[in-house]
Amino acid sequence: MNNTARKEVKITKKQARIDSLNRHYRFLESLGAFHGVKLDGKKTSMKLWHIEREAHQLATDGCNGVIDSSSDEYTFKEDALINRVYDVLGFEPSGLFLNGDARGYALKIPSEIVDDLYYKVGFHRDMGGFGILSPDIQL
Repeated sequence: MNNTARKEVKITKKQARIDSLNRHYRFLESLGAFHGVKLDGKKTSMKLWHIEREAHQLATDGCNGVIDSSSDEYTFKEDALINRVYDVLGFEPSGLFLNGDARGYALKIPSEIVDDLYYKVGFHRDMGGFGILSPDIQL
C-alpha cells in the first residue's frame, strides 16, 4: 500500500448544508460588490428567503385560481415583491422577474443575463439555467 494515499474524509449532511449556505452568503456579497453595494450575506439571504416564499405562494395562488394571474391585483403584488427585493439588495439586478410557475423558484434572472453580465458572480442555477436569488439549501 502506498504511504502517500490520502484518507477519505466524510462530510456530514449538516456540514454540507453549512458549506452550501456559506457559499450562498458569499455569492450575495459578490453580487452586491458587483453593483457597488456592501451586503451582509446571511441577513440578505434571510430577507430574500422570506420574499421567495411569498412570491412562491403568489404563484401557487395564481395557478390554483385563488387569484387571477392576469389581474391588476396579481400585478400589484408582483411589483410589490420585486420592489422589496430591490430594497433588500440596494440595487436592481438586471432581468429580475417573478416566475409564475409554482413548480420552481420564484425569484429568477434569465440565463442569458447570468451568462453575459453576472458570469463572475457565481449564481445558483435551476435546471433551465436561470439564476436563482434564494435557493432552497437543504440536504
